[in-house]
Amino acid sequence: MNHDTPDRPWAKDGTDIFTNQWKDYLITVDYNFWEVDMLPTTDAKAVIQKLKTHFARYGIPDSIVSDNGPQFSSEEFQKFCKAWDITHMTISPYNSRANGKAESVVKTAKRIMRKCKEAGSDPYLAILDHRNTPSQGMLSSPVQRLMSRRTKTMLPTAPALLKPEVVDIRHTKRDIKHDQAKQAMHANKSSHHLPALDEGATVRLQPFKMGQKTWTKGTVLQKLDER
Repeated sequence: MNHDTPDRPWAKDGTDIFTNQWKDYLITVDYNFWEVDMLPTTDAKAVIQKLKTHFARYGIPDSIVSDNGPQFSSEEFQKFCKAWDITHMTISPYNSRANGKAESVVKTAKRIMRKCKEAGSDPYLAILDHRNTPSQGMLSSPVQRLMSRRTKTMLPTAPALLKPEVVDIRHTKRDIKHDQAKQAMHANKSSHHLPALDEGATVRLQPFKMGQKTWTKGTVLQKLDER
């Protein structure tokens, strides 16, 4: 099940924390454009500080999608979201695919960092080039979809190409939905449709704790949403 496509840039952000070369990083992505920040610590305060920097620059999103890590499930993070009028949505435990865009961007960021280290080049210039490269299946780049303009890189660029030009959000949504449909088609080839669970049904819960093998018995109390 794909996430709904937002009606404007930076309206729905995904975020995740990853480790690369023994350093911790925060990824923030609006399903088009992403930022990566090195974290001094992985506590909620450090994460909130980085997010505030991006929100002051690009605007406050309507919602944030994250996992259930201690940084995001903390009372401090919940207070931050409430104070900034942000809806915080968490994925199911141990189901990282539900935050697939952030997971995909983590792989991209790691690949850029690795290749730049091997080549001895500047990773920030590589990220700049990546942001200005048209996405697969689209005619616009991530930075064009967010800022309605190209940003200057080290490549020679005609001044006229750097002037602002609004990107039609309808075309962006169409291209994103087309890409999502292709991904869903390939994913559904190996999936099986399961019947709905009714309230009161008896179920077995897969163990979440490491080393625990016994599936515990439970009862369906309420259906929350389609996910």
